[in-house]
Amino acid sequence: MPEFDKVCRDLFKKYQGHVTGTGTGGTLVCFRYPEVGEDDSRRAVRAGLELVTRLAGLSARFEAEMSVSLATRVAVHTGTIVTTADHADDDLSRGDAPMATVYLQQEAAPGMVVISSSTLRLVEPFFEIERLGSCRLPGVAAPLAYSRIVSDKGFETRFEAQASRTLTPIVGREHELRLLLDRWQHAREGRGGMVMLSAEAGVGKSRLLREVRERVTGGPHLWMEWRCSPYYRDSALHPVIEAVKDAR
Repeated sequence: MPEFDKVCRDLFKKYQGHVTGTGTGGTLVCFRYPEVGEDDSRRAVRAGLELVTRLAGLSARFEAEMSVSLATRVAVHTGTIVTTADHADDDLSRGDAPMATVYLQQEAAPGMVVISSSTLRLVEPFFEIERLGSCRLPGVAAPLAYSRIVSDKGFETRFEAQASRTLTPIVGREHELRLLLDRWQHAREGRGGMVMLSAEAGVGKSRLLREVRERVTGGPHLWMEWRCSPYYRDSALHPVIEAVKDAR
């Protein structure tokens, strides 16, 4: 079905998924291969959720036009694969990780995205999750626990996910905090300006900005937050588009 293939192709490209195996039982996709990133598992889960949604709409059209429906089941498992230096010729559909994914997919009901326990540890703060049970894998003594993805919370960073729970007091950023609050006071007095906050990942930029936001909420202000997304690299105006949508 050309429509089905196009939906899958577009989604895999968006989330940087690499098709490593196909067959009558489904399609096996490795995300961010051959690169590695901390959000690889989140990419896979979000691709699965979006795939289920898109194919549900496609199935409704097929059923109306051809009396044919699609039943989509998605499984996400996080594991290690071993490749040669010339990874382009590797068959990544072999090995323990792909096998676990294939068997896990059989536990999913139509329209469901299930994840293994190894994936759960990496993505739990970002999604609403329901733990379901466990399944047995051939040749593996311990059962594989799995859960269902209920919904996406929409967090883009671990800081956002953590902030939705609890935050520890900010430490070691008094100078930067004073500087930002000083520039805010300048703006209130009519002396406009701009501050660029730049640093390596993980040093606390988002935490610092959240502290500034909490400090200025007592007075008149307008807070506008625009974020880039690794899933929309081909859309330079994506942050603007999202801001306009939110303002409706």
